[in-house]
Amino acid sequence: MPNSRACLPILWCFPFAGGNSSIFQTWPSLLAGIVEVRPIILPGRESRFSETARDSLHILADEIYLQMTPLKNRKWALFGHSMGGALAWEVAMRIEQQETRDNLVLLAIGGRASPELGRLTPPIYKQDDSTFIQSLGELGGTPQEVLAERDLMDLLLPTIRADFKAIETWVPTEGTLSRTPILACGGKFDKESELLRIEGWKNKTLSWCKLLELDGNHFFINTHRDQLMSTLKETLLFAL
Repeated sequence: MPNSRACLPILWCFPFAGGNSSIFQTWPSLLAGIVEVRPIILPGRESRFSETARDSLHILADEIYLQMTPLKNRKWALFGHSMGGALAWEVAMRIEQQETRDNLVLLAIGGRASPELGRLTPPIYKQDDSTFIQSLGELGGTPQEVLAERDLMDLLLPTIRADFKAIETWVPTEGTLSRTPILACGGKFDKESELLRIEGWKNKTLSWCKLLELDGNHFFINTHRDQLMSTLKETLLFAL
């Protein structure tokens, strides 16, 4: 395995709804020498804060694929959690449909049921601001101290609401990956991604599929990072 960063495969990382690249800030050191970690910065946050957040996963997937293509001489892997998992699936489908070379070596999904399964919870993106903030608190992905800062939330709400509209109105691209293996990771105490909900990923690729159930809830990406990273590292080395 070459140790030059410029020669390493790229692991493109997609955040959950309302998230940003900070989710993956420790990953470059944890995966050093195996892949170059490149978190996707979505419109409406961080360096793209002035841009309007997209409320369609299909529009996002089209834009992200175009952003990636200048580096298609490198091998790619994708990781997405929750909404990011759905977005990673859409990008993977576009790569396989439009690229003739086998540069996508792995699609890794966290906290996302297989695409043919419907949502278990009603949508929240149409809720008024106060109810929406309360719903975010119940989901547990946003720190309570952030939710309590109303001036800050007034700035963040349009982007977060767009994310939830994108995932809650998502109609998955139908089809099966013909060349790309899948690693599907779920949480034992997450209704959305318990083992029975992620098993269907086996049918979304003609290559191999590996399932991982972690002893956590929906945000096991934070609480069970070490176990997730150990399996991801092992799977990447095998796929490469």
